[in-house]
Amino acid sequence: MNSPSVPLSLRLDQCRKGACLRITELIPQPLFGAQDDRVALRLRELGFLPGTIVKVIGVGFLGRDPLAILVNGSKFALRRAEAAKIKGEIVPGLLSSHDPLASREPLVSPTAGEARQ
Repeated sequence: MNSPSVPLSLRLDQCRKGACLRITELIPQPLFGAQDDRVALRLRELGFLPGTIVKVIGVGFLGRDPLAILVNGSKFALRRAEAAKIKGEIVPGLLSSHDPLASREPLVSPTAGEARQ
């Protein structure tokens, strides 16, 4: 079968609007330095726990901060640096017909500095 290659695991900040992820782990983010453990604790307190399914419901202007995330029925705004701590697996069965992933657009957002086509 010729199906598009889908990464099994990626960070939440790499997902496009409409993507659903099952959280597998919270990973270190060097940007937070000594505060990394506190940021991870706060994310866990908000419900970003392994096994939880989250959905990207919005992104900031021009694809920048913040990301709007739906977790356990609550909406949160996360900076991309915070979202980069959340690693998970795509849950394709939860995509609706209007989601970009359902229309086979690239799964991962272009990085800053890449030209859009």
